[in-house]
Amino acid sequence: MIWNALLPHRGGRNGGASPRITQYVSMQPASSFTVKGAERVELWKQTRVPEHWRSFLPTVIDPEPRAPAELSELGRKLLGLDAWDG
Repeated sequence: MIWNALLPHRGGRNGGASPRITQYVSMQPASSFTVKGAERVELWKQTRVPEHWRSFLPTVIDPEPRAPAELSELGRKLLGLDAWDG
């Protein structure tokens, strides 16, 4: 299932016997790499979550106690570290 960020949604408590696995991905066009994009790169480097997610404790650990994720070529482009035309 893919959600548009403009839709109101949030995962509720899982009362089932099986774990629910989710992955949140945020993307923006490479041509719009702005201060917000630069902040996203800094969050990745510092293994931090955006400020508005920090209130979701105890499910959010900020900063995460690990090194930044290793990115593939595609991951570097999606984050905004590398240009798409290169």
